[in-house]
This record gives sequence, structure tokens and C-alpha cells, in this order.
Amino acid sequence: MFDRFTDRARKVMGLSRQEAQRFNHDYIGTEHILLGLIQEGSGVAADVLKNLDVDPKRIRQEIEKLVSHGTTMVTMGQLPFTPRAKKVLELVLEEAQRLGHNYIGTEHLLLGLVREEKGIAGQALRSLNLLVEDVREEVRELLGHDDEGAEPVDEPGPLTAPAREAMDLASLIAHHEQHEAIDTEHILLGIIDGGSGGGTLANLLLGRLRAEVVKHMQAGTAVIPKAPVALTPGARVAVDHAFLAARDGGATRVDVPHLLAGLLREKEGIAARVLLANDLDPETVLAAAPPRPRDEDSGGPRMPEHPAPDPIGRMSGDNRNAMGLARLEAQRFQHDTIGTEHVLLGLLARRRAATRLLRKLGVDPERVRQETEKRMTRGNAWDAAGQLPFTPSVKTALELALAEADAHDHAWIGEEHLLLGLVREGHGTAAQVLASLGVTVQALWQAIDPGPPAPPEMTSR
Repeated sequence: MFDRFTDRARKVMGLSRQEAQRFNHDYIGTEHILLGLIQEGSGVAADVLKNLDVDPKRIRQEIEKLVSHGTTMVTMGQLPFTPRAKKVLELVLEEAQRLGHNYIGTEHLLLGLVREEKGIAGQALRSLNLLVEDVREEVRELLGHDDEGAEPVDEPGPLTAPAREAMDLASLIAHHEQHEAIDTEHILLGIIDGGSGGGTLANLLLGRLRAEVVKHMQAGTAVIPKAPVALTPGARVAVDHAFLAARDGGATRVDVPHLLAGLLREKEGIAARVLLANDLDPETVLAAAPPRPRDEDSGGPRMPEHPAPDPIGRMSGDNRNAMGLARLEAQRFQHDTIGTEHVLLGLLARRRAATRLLRKLGVDPERVRQETEKRMTRGNAWDAAGQLPFTPSVKTALELALAEADAHDHAWIGEEHLLLGLVREGHGTAAQVLASLGVTVQALWQAIDPGPPAPPEMTSR
């Protein structure tokens, strides 16, 4: 069961053990798991609690009221689960299956804790009027639209942040192409479009590889409500090989070079055929990998000592995925450049932070999509398989997004900053559509951070 836990869920279980030690308890109970969950604080469960107006500090206070400290200091060894904690884990697995997920994330842990009503965690959550029906509905609201791309797809081992981003984008690309499962070509496109291959493969080669993958891909016909998380047998073999490549190289996490090596060693899929035709082999891609510091357990992007000054370098994984989808939108309309309209459609396709902000402002994201597509005309760039350049308006929007991130004192450019950049750019299709629907810079600032100072000054060109 634990091999299906996401990185964040694993972290929660590690933190639950620390909480048990802090209370001098020689067991792990439901209360410790809940405390570990709120201490982790960055997964889907954290978003659910926030959206349901449940303050994690109140949860800790309620547990402190119900739990007394032990008398024996526990510092080492494995701690057993209480019967109620074991029941929670059974319910966690049941909730994952109910939602059709082949991984166990923080959202499933929260659902299991709420459902096990007799444990201390269940009592604490019930005292705060948290009901399982409300939690399940909120989880479906968050995951039903985007399947929480921040959680990993069907992989056998932990991934680095760039590898996770590539797999997330692979899932979205498969959905965009109306394919039912993630195949090797989607993984390769996720690496290329997410910008993760730049440290391993030459940029000129990336564009050629993408063009060749697109030539081999067949149009899909599947109409599914959300991005797939299942892997085809070939993709499963490739990811298994990636895991083995990481282990053999002494790495604790699967990185992009390992994914590339796994795709090559799979041998049969589109990705392998394209990579091999371009004289690439597993040893080459592994040898070309730049040295990378070990990831922390957070599963998120590593914070550099000196953040990259360029907007793309500062983008969060979600935004890089949104930009990859923007490229797909440009292709869909047979355009040879990526404009603000494509970036906006990419953000809407993610159905995460940007769409939640729009809903908070009373703006229907689907209406935004419809209004955007009304203003777009189909081009004649039939062969748009290479790297597409940004229009000047997009470059300006990216610069403004960077300024917004700095103004909010955020190290990474998130979807909210990019949405602000599109609005502040003022001239592109995205700005026009958003303005026509009443989306303003000041309204977005208040939605992101109530009571903000005035927006930063930066002249748009």
C-alpha cells in the first residue's frame, strides 16, 4: 500500500511519527497522522481545509485538548499503528479507489481521517464541523477538473520536481490529444514542452525531436472528463527502467535523464524510435545530465540561492505546464506563434489556481474560454511541430508576471502572477477578454492577498 503513496503523503507519515515522539507516545494514532497532515501543509488536503475555512491551528488546538503527553521518551525504532490508525489506512485506500486514483495522496489521508469518526482525529475534525461529505465534494471539485497535476501520475518511485512536471504535462498532453492513457510519446513531449530536457539535450535537438514525435502520433478519439493517470504497458516499462537507472546511478529520486534513459530502454514505443533515430542512447543521456543537488522531501521546486532573473526560469511547475498547453493551443489553431490568447487558454486548461481566482471574482472560466476562442481565427501553419516563438505581447506579460511575483515577495512565478501579467499587458487578446468580463488588476490583487498595497509600477509596452 505504501508504495502507492505520493511524496507528500509519505512526508505526512514521517511527520506523524515525529508528532508521536513529541507526545512521548510509543504508537502512531489517528491524531498523529492528522497533525502530520496539517504540518505538511502544501498538498491537496491543505487546499481542501483552506477552502472549507478550517484553520490548521484550530485543529492542533483541538487535538492538544484531547491528547495527553506520555511519560516514556521514544527516540528510535518503528512505531506501531493503533487499530484506529490501521482502520484509517484501510479507508484511505478505499477513498482512492472510489475516486479512481491509482495513487494515495494527502486528500485521501484527510478523507480517511474524517471517515474514522471514533478516533481522536475524527473527533477533532467533527468538533470543527468538518463532514466527510463536504471534504469529498471539495476534493472532487479540486481534482475532478484537473486531477491535481501536482500529485504524481502512475509511477513506481519518487520523482524529482522536473521529472514530476514532465509527467504531469504528459498526462495533460494525452488528454489534449484524446488518448485514454499516458504513452511514451506523451512522456517525451512532456519533457520537451516542460523545458526539462534543456539540461540534457541540445535545444536544437529538442525541436527536431518534437516534430518527429508529432508525425508518429495518431489522433485519439477518447472523450474523458479529466487527464489520465494510467500508463500504457510501454510507458510502464519505460518508467520502470527509469527507476532502475536512478537506482543503479545511486540517485534517490527519478530525474529527467533517467526518464529519457527509460524511454530508450523500452525500445518499442514512439519515444524510443524517435530518440534512437537521432543517435541517442541511455548512456549518452545519463552522462549528459548536469549535476543536480538532492531534492528535499517537499516534492516541490527547489528554491535556488539566487532565483533566476528570467521569467521562464522562475516559473513554477504548474506554470510551465500551462505554457506547454499554450503551445498545444497554438498548434490547434495552426498558429506559428504563441500569443496571450494561447497562454490564457493554457491556464484555463490547467483548471487550478488561475481558474479558482476567476471563480472567486465571479467570472466563469468557461465563459472566458468561449470569449477568447470567439476572437481567434484559424491560421495556416500546418507544420507547427517545432519550437514556437512568443509574440511581443506574451514577452511583456511574462515580464509583468515576474514583477508581480517580486511584488508579492514570491520566489516563483505562479499562475496568479501570470494571470496578472496577462491583464496588465493591456493590449493582447487575453487582456481584452479579461477586461470585457470585469477582471482588473486591483480585483486580482485583492483576491490573491486581501488588502494589498498598490500594484508595482512597471510600464507595459
